[in-house]
Amino acid sequence: QTLDSRSFDYAFDSQSPQNETYASQAVVYDTVGPGLLDSFRQGFHCSLFTYGQTGSGKTHTITGTESDPGIMPRLIADLLKQLEERKQ
Repeated sequence: QTLDSRSFDYAFDSQSPQNETYASQAVVYDTVGPGLLDSFRQGFHCSLFTYGQTGSGKTHTITGTESDPGIMPRLIADLLKQLEERKQ
């Protein structure tokens, strides 16, 4: 007997902003970003893994655009903001 068990933390709908379940870049970041940032600040090694079909938006989710940044630019901005706040 084999057991095929797959798990994931989140799956986001990015098909159409008109869908009730649509997840914008901000929603995706607000879901995963704070936990990653907290773990990083506690000294843990962190990684973010995106998986999907070619052309499904993995790179866009990570990098975003200048007007709608993805997870990494938002993480870096929040980290720098927190570091600046600690200086004061």
